Amino acid sequence: MKQNLNISNGPLSSLIIIEFGNYVAGPWAGQLLADMGATVIKIEPISGDPWRKSNEFKPNESKSFISINRGVKSFAINLKSIEGNNILSNLIKNIDGVISNNRIDTSKKLKIDYNSLKKINDKIIYVEITGYGVKGKKSKDPGFDTIMQGYTGTITGEGKINRGDIGLVQSTSFIDFSTGYAAVNALLAGVIERSITGKGQKISTSLLANALGMQSMRLIDVENYPSPTKNWFDNKYNKLKKTKTNFINILGSYNEQVRSNLLKTYYRVYTTKDGAITLGALANHARISITKLLKIKDERLLNNSKKFPKNYHKNIEKKFQEKFDNHTTNYWLKKLKKNNIPCEAVRFIEELLSDEQAIKNNNIIKLKHHTGDNIITTGPVLDFNHKIKKKSAPKLGENNIEILTSLGYKKDTIKDYIKKKIIL
Repeated sequence: MKQNLNISNGPLSSLIIIEFGNYVAGPWAGQLLADMGATVIKIEPISGDPWRKSNEFKPNESKSFISINRGVKSFAINLKSIEGNNILSNLIKNIDGVISNNRIDTSKKLKIDYNSLKKINDKIIYVEITGYGVKGKKSKDPGFDTIMQGYTGTITGEGKINRGDIGLVQSTSFIDFSTGYAAVNALLAGVIERSITGKGQKISTSLLANALGMQSMRLIDVENYPSPTKNWFDNKYNKLKKTKTNFINILGSYNEQVRSNLLKTYYRVYTTKDGAITLGALANHARISITKLLKIKDERLLNNSKKFPKNYHKNIEKKFQEKFDNHTTNYWLKKLKKNNIPCEAVRFIEELLSDEQAIKNNNIIKLKHHTGDNIITTGPVLDFNHKIKKKSAPKLGENNIEILTSLGYKKDTIKDYIKKKIIL
């Protein structure tokens, strides 16, 4: 089967992976593995991954789906049927690993959970992605990026309020994507361990685990050294709730503690005369360079342990903003970079589709889709010395006959499965 299906020359060309993925986290993991040369077979219901229907521009074709399913094979099959389950069993015998981001109960119902599949192939590396982890009362709850942003404090931590609304991190499903990366790490770690022990295993990761991991610099408490936000939470939060303070106002009070951090003055966005720039001055010498360039005095740079008036940071930031508003973005980029101060212009996502730097590094690539449409999309996040063939996302069920043939099924049997809607 491996000889029939795998034609890649990438570092993972010896691996065949089944992806029981939908929406973002699982499919992103599948695409990452395919980008490294693995044969990734995406198992879809006859109706397809729901993400295919997200603002589709043609039947079963959406930009969201195409963007995170590059290079995988689509096998559309009815797993609720006896025949479909038998076909899957034959497929499982020949694979190396599984990526799954179904709900736990769904996997058990379809008999695609680890305990069911290891009876067929006990050497598989099974990576299970859940919303809240496999233990605890929330373990069976569905997990979506926006829900997890709320549960893990990401939304309040961002502190974005627009006209009274609390803002999500909506430019991307960053928790989903980070979980996809974790799933790939897990699968490859399992493959390496199997090469030593000869044994397969199940490895779990979750949206919760990755959302918390990405906030590790905030999610830490050292005894006797509470952060300003921890102090606020312990001493003020419940008092505000008891007085029935509006949540927007509570969040505003919380953000005042975050904003008081010296870092926020020099690691943030300022508008300019014609746009905006973002500063990345983490080092003290860069901060000093900014104050010299702008001719603004900030005593915190001399003694940050000293207590300053409550609105000191606001006054400094106001002075910064007034200076930046006087000139264009390009003016400030030249001035700041000349003084070795890390900075960049704030841009729109759409600008990256034609960005020279991204294109030069194959971070933005062009592909021909099976519909005949030309596609500009993000490229692989890893760049190997040798070229790995890139292929756009598959048509629903595009590889059904190829996969069944590789398993030894005859043409008449395949036609019968299509007629009975066992496969698409």
